[in-house]
Amino acid sequence: MTFSDSRIAKMLKADFIPVWESVAPVRTVTFNLGEGRKLKGSISGEIAIYFCDTDGKVFDILPALQSPAATLIAMKEAKRFYGELEKAVKKANNEKEKIFDGLEKLDSKEVKRAKGKPETQYVRGELSPKYGLIVGIPDNADHIYTYEDMNDRLSGYFQREINHMVKGYHKKRMLKIAADRYDEYKKNGKRIFKNPEQFDAKKLFPESALGESLRENYINSSTDKATRDLRIMALSKTIAAGPTRKERFLDSAITVVEPGGRGYYQWKIGQGFHGVWHSANDGSGKFEIRSLEQMLMTPDQWKKALFEGILKQELKGGEVEYNSDSLKAINLFEE
Repeated sequence: MTFSDSRIAKMLKADFIPVWESVAPVRTVTFNLGEGRKLKGSISGEIAIYFCDTDGKVFDILPALQSPAATLIAMKEAKRFYGELEKAVKKANNEKEKIFDGLEKLDSKEVKRAKGKPETQYVRGELSPKYGLIVGIPDNADHIYTYEDMNDRLSGYFQREINHMVKGYHKKRMLKIAADRYDEYKKNGKRIFKNPEQFDAKKLFPESALGESLRENYINSSTDKATRDLRIMALSKTIAAGPTRKERFLDSAITVVEPGGRGYYQWKIGQGFHGVWHSANDGSGKFEIRSLEQMLMTPDQWKKALFEGILKQELKGGEVEYNSDSLKAINLFEE
């Protein structure tokens, strides 16, 4: 098991604050075979590791259950980048503090002349236009800035700087993935390296995309819900879903620990950090991953895009039992 690996357990204890959250109940299916015999399994239960900052905002994601070695590499990468983020945040806070220390408060007469509220603190001074803020006492009271307004504007500016760091971190990873596969896709090379987030993961990982498509088609071609649930259960975790020959699934497919599958998922996640949309197969159509120009997202905000849009897993739990002869549900509990 990945999380019982001694190297991962040691690093988790020393360098992270691990938190477990169930994003949706696990959906279990039972086939009653008669005479007390039953076949039982789960058709959900996919996982993801979110790497978050101290505000609970996600800056990296390891999708699906990976091997101990792959998980350890991801943890080391996240730790290194978080160190860079911490330095950037500290520098931003120091710069903001320096700006505030250099400002001069308006006296009560000046506040009154500016038609401001006496109980609110106003300031005079000059700031670089890059912060989107010039402080002074113009005749028009609409241009007077309070400490609170200044803090919000400065915080917004520095947050955008942090967001661009996160975007750059994922773009660098995508460029490395593209470089590793460059020889195979020379004809698309220039486009990949210029704007990797705009390049379709299906073109970079055609085998994984085909495996995902074949798996979905096989499941969705079921003539009844019981067969569909059985196929999902059979193709979860243990059996690869990939290019077929004589209806046999090959090991080159997208699986939870297969390197090609991991890159396929990571590419889509990198796109997500650039504001790219992914669609869900739940009938709701497309849903947006917010642009990084606005803000980083929490695990809860990522949940639907990641699990339904990228990992293709419904966020629906419950228990269902089928009669193996009629394939009719004889016991159903939905969550």
